Amino acid sequence: MLRILTLALCVALAPASLDAGPRLLTLDEALRRAQQHNPSVRGAQAGVDAASEREAVAMSPYLPSLSATAAYNRQTGNTVPRPGATTVPSGSSLSGESYNSYNFALNLQQTIWDFGRTKHTVDLSKAGTKAARAALETTELASWHQVVTSYYAVLAAQEMVGVAERSTQVAQRYAERAQGLFDAGARPRIDVVRTKAELHNAQAAQLLAQDTLLVSKASLLAAIGTRDSLDFTVEQPPAAPPEQAPTNAEAAVEEALSTRPERHQLMAQLAAQDALIAARRAGHFPTLGFGASVTEGGVAFDDMAWNWTAGVLLTVPIFAGLSTFHLEREARAYRRVLAASLEQLGLAVWLDVQRAAARLTDAVTRMQPVSSTLEAAQEAVQLAEGRYEAGAGNYMELLDSQTFAANAEAETVRARLDLAVAYATWRRALGRVASSQSAKESP
Repeated sequence: MLRILTLALCVALAPASLDAGPRLLTLDEALRRAQQHNPSVRGAQAGVDAASEREAVAMSPYLPSLSATAAYNRQTGNTVPRPGATTVPSGSSLSGESYNSYNFALNLQQTIWDFGRTKHTVDLSKAGTKAARAALETTELASWHQVVTSYYAVLAAQEMVGVAERSTQVAQRYAERAQGLFDAGARPRIDVVRTKAELHNAQAAQLLAQDTLLVSKASLLAAIGTRDSLDFTVEQPPAAPPEQAPTNAEAAVEEALSTRPERHQLMAQLAAQDALIAARRAGHFPTLGFGASVTEGGVAFDDMAWNWTAGVLLTVPIFAGLSTFHLEREARAYRRVLAASLEQLGLAVWLDVQRAAARLTDAVTRMQPVSSTLEAAQEAVQLAEGRYEAGAGNYMELLDSQTFAANAEAETVRARLDLAVAYATWRRALGRVASSQSAKESP
């Protein structure tokens, strides 16, 4: 009975353990997880939240300020002589006796007009929020590009492992065939030695391909922002119609300048700097405010008196050590820094588009000859194997054709990777991020 129960338990658990394999990670899932886990993206999102709160703080001067105070003091009650007083108390009236003193106050303050200080500060904070959102879009675009290129690198590494495994299997078959022909006296010993050497080389290449795959997976997980297990596989995303680089490079540059979030960020920073300059300039002008208060005080809770006061206050800045003047000049100087940065960014965007267009054109053009080379190499292997079996060819011819075919297959994998990365780089240069990544980014 114990054996039967043990066998039943093993049968019940076997499918789960035998069927469990590397999980499949799609490109959409990788991009979605990067949005959630990438620390750079989360940090940029927190920057947007902080900017929104600063905007709310900047609006606060438009609302009245209300505060309440309560004070208790223990003090003496000696009268202090004042200059010009008609009656001066004698020194004999001084006493060390102390009394309670209570004072409660409710204060209301409201700015009436400050010559644009508050308005320009609000404009500054709003522009800062726009800049923070543009910075978030810039970070998301960079994260998208890193995840996409890392994903295709893993896909290419998987295919390279397959190429290495097939090369090892072929080398194993050739080694066994050469040994059999040598034993039958049909081939020389050199064929056996050479086939074994090629088998060892193929096995070493397979180990290197597996190590490269592990490193590529780690790079992808780092781009996502997680340290999960490396036991996963990726798949080729659904193919989309090929997207060619436009022949009109200037049109592409104009599109990039209108969509790149880095440029939007700098433009928002320029708007914020203009608002700061206006706010600093408003510091030369007076401010007008309204204030009111209600107080109640006395020496005991049952013996207290109340008072109220209300009025307007005009504050005119006359001289503050030229600080306002220099602060405004500082803001204007930093605006020139931002303007130069915007101009430099325009040159960088132009260069990005030119490079991305050239890379995409090269990657697309390269696919056709690479595919043709692979077809020719596979046909050469078939011919060499036939000649070798018929005794018309030697092993060197067979080995050269197989090496040529393996290299052509590896070059095809690298060409597909270059094409996928070129598409991603092209879209990043133009500032494009598709809503459905896997459906639109696969070449």
